[in-house]
Amino acid sequence: MVLDDAGYPDVPIYAPNQAGNFFKDLGIVGNDLLRSAWQGMVAIDMLEKALLQLRPYETQPGAAEEAFWRGVEGVADAITNDGTISTALTQSVSEFKQVPIERTRQRPRIGLVGEFYIRSNSFSNQNLISKIEALGGEVWTAPVNEWHRSTNGSCTVTSAGACAPSSTASGGCGSRI
Repeated sequence: MVLDDAGYPDVPIYAPNQAGNFFKDLGIVGNDLLRSAWQGMVAIDMLEKALLQLRPYETQPGAAEEAFWRGVEGVADAITNDGTISTALTQSVSEFKQVPIERTRQRPRIGLVGEFYIRSNSFSNQNLISKIEALGGEVWTAPVNEWHRSTNGSCTVTSAGACAPSSTASGGCGSRI
């Protein structure tokens, strides 16, 4: 109704769930979108890993964060304009290398585990990463794409025959996109 009221009555709304027909439901948008989404997710995970490894050691506060967001913009631009994500990531490596850091004191590494949305969303985890870094720690998290691998693994175990190779974008429940 909100979209209708805003003048967009013909916009379809898709709400796939994580059951055995997840990829079948998403198949309506095509494999190219699924592939781009997966590649984008992996790229952003790589950028976030670099951010978390550099930010605790930066000597110019905010420099790592700025490099991260430029990288996110580069990846988004590559996906939107049929560019190359690897080119965007190569540019990001150059940007991260320019962040001034001081590693004379090793910080304790703290692994952040748990449900992927809670650990990945700063509002939901009450800015836990920022708090750990402010107290002198370096945070390591599982990548968001871990959720995809976990979901696919669960799909394989719980759905048995429901995840036939023809029913998924990746040729099965495995993470082979």
